[in-house]
Amino acid sequence: MSLAMARRILAFLTLASTRAILMSKPESRVKPLKPATTVAAPPHTAAPPAEERAGPLFPPSSRPRTGSLDSAGPLYLSLSALVGQIKACLSREPAAPYSEAMIDEVRTLLARTELNPREWQGFQKHEKARYTRNIVAVDERFVALLLCWDVGQVSAIHDHAGSACWVKLLSGALEEQRYEPEFRDGAWEKLGPADRVACGDATYMDNSLGVHSIANPDESRIAVSLHVYAPAFEDCAIFGAGGEVKRGSMVAALAPEKKGVWRDDLAGLRYRSGGLSLRAFGDTLEQLAVLDDASATDAVVTSLLNRLELTPEEWTEFASGPCFSEFDYTRHLAHVSDKFSVVVCCWCGGQASLPHVHGAGRSSWTRVLHGRLALDFPEEGLTDRALWTTPLEVGESDGAAFTEEAWMQTAPRVVRNPSPDSVAVSLHVLSPPMTAQAYETGLTRDVVVHASAPSDGLAAAVARGNNVYTNIPGLVNLIEQEFAVTDSNDRVERLSSLLDNCRLNEAEWQGYAAWNADTFSRVLLAENDAFNLVLVAWERGNYSPVHDHGGSAQWTKILQGSLEEATYALGADGAMHLARTGPMAQDSVTYAHPDTIHGCVCDDRCFSLTLYSPPYTTANAYSDAGDVVTKVEIPTHVLGDRAADEAPLTRPKVSLSADGGGRDPRATWRVGEGLGAEAEG
Repeated sequence: MSLAMARRILAFLTLASTRAILMSKPESRVKPLKPATTVAAPPHTAAPPAEERAGPLFPPSSRPRTGSLDSAGPLYLSLSALVGQIKACLSREPAAPYSEAMIDEVRTLLARTELNPREWQGFQKHEKARYTRNIVAVDERFVALLLCWDVGQVSAIHDHAGSACWVKLLSGALEEQRYEPEFRDGAWEKLGPADRVACGDATYMDNSLGVHSIANPDESRIAVSLHVYAPAFEDCAIFGAGGEVKRGSMVAALAPEKKGVWRDDLAGLRYRSGGLSLRAFGDTLEQLAVLDDASATDAVVTSLLNRLELTPEEWTEFASGPCFSEFDYTRHLAHVSDKFSVVVCCWCGGQASLPHVHGAGRSSWTRVLHGRLALDFPEEGLTDRALWTTPLEVGESDGAAFTEEAWMQTAPRVVRNPSPDSVAVSLHVLSPPMTAQAYETGLTRDVVVHASAPSDGLAAAVARGNNVYTNIPGLVNLIEQEFAVTDSNDRVERLSSLLDNCRLNEAEWQGYAAWNADTFSRVLLAENDAFNLVLVAWERGNYSPVHDHGGSAQWTKILQGSLEEATYALGADGAMHLARTGPMAQDSVTYAHPDTIHGCVCDDRCFSLTLYSPPYTTANAYSDAGDVVTKVEIPTHVLGDRAADEAPLTRPKVSLSADGGGRDPRATWRVGEGLGAEAEG
């Protein structure tokens, strides 16, 4: 080994070790590692010239830029968590009008909240003719709507029907103009100049402050705002340009009412006290988790559905005016557990779902609570296979529940309200639970959040195919709950599904990331006796040398960018052979069993989230011949370096060797694949 090479290795190892020590907890500090034996790097293209490399995306830092409810700083919340916090605030006072302290508390909460754009953008709907109102969350005390403003759009001057109204601007810019409800000299009297609302701001309005109109003044950018109304109101006063005052519907973005609006169509519904309320229905489903026999489960669920009777309060929460949308049918989560989800769907006249499937192995039961629904299977040539009807009085008909046949699970279907001018309300039970519906167009729609049924709990988090919007502390809490489950036979699959479903806010994990342009960096997010969770930031050209995990299983979720992974196997002769190579793409989740030997190469910037169990504390780095070159103590991790002509550590090969045999280039089990001999290699 040349003296220059030895000095390079020593300097690199000392830098990486010192950096990790500074980021670690005091009790986890380790001494800097001594330089290891040189390992020859396998052939690979050299790193791009320095002038072609972009600078670090973030300055080096090991402190997250986040806050807690009891401290300052941004709050990275899901809609579900935000609804829970607003509910907790408002429950301390009986109803509107609220005290100044309460108004400021909710306004401050909204100002600090950073919602995940991936979540609220799923409810975003723009129209060229006017701004739109889209329901995203409901509670017995309030409703939250997403208002979408195209360029230059303006609301009518309106009041708030006695409700309190908080607004959080999520994107773009808005202007608010307040008025006295006095029409003088041919105009409504303005209360001062218009106020500019910047992205991230939170404002408040109620009738004691006047009436107002809101506009998107920007000529090139759309705007999106979150509005919380407490209590929810179904119509409000519209103040016309000529001095006239009329009532406008909340259902249709303050536009004139349409024929067959919900309040006329649902009039006269009565609750029978002997029925099973929606809450009791969900509680009873919880007791069915022990039933393994499909036919027995079907019989019990069908019987319970036929007894279902929504209370007046449940009709208000799940099927009142704000629960409908003029654009699409809405899906409201009423219950979710390890085995079942219960969703209430609200359909305006003529609305239909996009083609979709529920998936093999997922059972489905439906009860139409009001109106009519038709179920079509276009690819099967079956139209109106099931035409569901119910009388106006809910629960009066025997056999109203509909159970899907097994072949329907994988057959694309369209569900529609065949009436052009009457609404419909239906209830759907699915097992395993499903809160996010994927459509054949590629669109995925999340449920409308209700505080009574959190959509980011463990039950929904581990059910494959759901979207779980949470923050890093919330994810850690879910992982801790999973490890607290005594039955660990399916833990690999459950944790893989949890990470696959998890949708973290990019602004949050970027705040945690410590950036190092010379080697990939690791930030310890959580650690206990069962696991540790690490955020890894990779710069272009970084790689981890060929290594194992010292007996720890590993789950990796790619948050941004991609990695190339190479996995190896030790042959009977003790030599190390390249087994497979392949990409780890953005949003993918990969599981590596405790004996896995692998390495990763980053061709562009990448962020990955890695879960180890038991906690990752030591690793072995390997030479091409399969020899253990050095034993590395964590949290320094297996040390990485930029690709270079004389790399000091083994760089993984990222193309199949001659003996690869053209096998699938994945080295590890992925979500949706079975565990078998191929995962053992």
